[in-house]
Amino acid sequence: MGGVPFYINRFDDSRDVFENILEKILEKGEVLNEEGEFLLREELREPKTYFSILRAISFGNTKFSNITNYTGLNRNSMTRYLDILRTLGFVRRDVPVTEKSPEKSKKGLYYVDDNYLNFWFRFVFPHRSEIEEDPAEVLETLIKPYHNQFVGRSFENISKQFLQDLNREDVLPFKFLRIGRWWHRDMEIDIVALNQETKEILLVECKWKKLGENDALGVLHRLKEKSKHVQWHNGSRSEYYGIIAKEMAGKEDMRQKEGFVAFDLDDFFSR
Repeated sequence: MGGVPFYINRFDDSRDVFENILEKILEKGEVLNEEGEFLLREELREPKTYFSILRAISFGNTKFSNITNYTGLNRNSMTRYLDILRTLGFVRRDVPVTEKSPEKSKKGLYYVDDNYLNFWFRFVFPHRSEIEEDPAEVLETLIKPYHNQFVGRSFENISKQFLQDLNREDVLPFKFLRIGRWWHRDMEIDIVALNQETKEILLVECKWKKLGENDALGVLHRLKEKSKHVQWHNGSRSEYYGIIAKEMAGKEDMRQKEGFVAFDLDDFFSR
């Protein structure tokens, strides 16, 4: 729901998420069933083209070239359309947080910057005819198998917001000034927070799953290895490592004995 009260209030707390999806999103005539189309037609003159772009991004085409190939639009038109979507807040452009000139960076990736729109273009818009025929079957075969993966990406953004809250409260190992994702070739780190002045860096992995203590320590060990490839104040920086999971065993020991940043959903709800 992306934190939007109007969307949240459409859901029924007495039902689980899949029952709500079936009854409040897939059901014809429901407000949320038509919300994606309504939002775009209200804001844009050429909704069909924008529908194509947003669908492309929701299906994982995050590079400019991949979006262009998926939609068949030329490069100049695509730049203009993406700029409009960014201005309206429907799309964001991410670059590795360590980039010195983000707007000039050629490493930009595009994401739908609204959880509900992202869900709608990923699961509702492409399957409207199937939904009309048998919404329960669409839920079972086209949504449930991919739901954890979808929520996992959203969990990264929520974890980032959680760390920003902690940063304001000054309870992390240092005060960071920048936060975002990092990637290089086939490597990626979910969250990296930086302080240019103090040369301190926090690297965090997010896992939308239940982790035992050994599993969590394994994730942190691999994170340490990946950190060697992060080009930022090499040789003269202080590094901290962290993990945020849906549920995690041994997090207190990891914090106190190992000095790791370790949180799960219980910590989100206890603040």
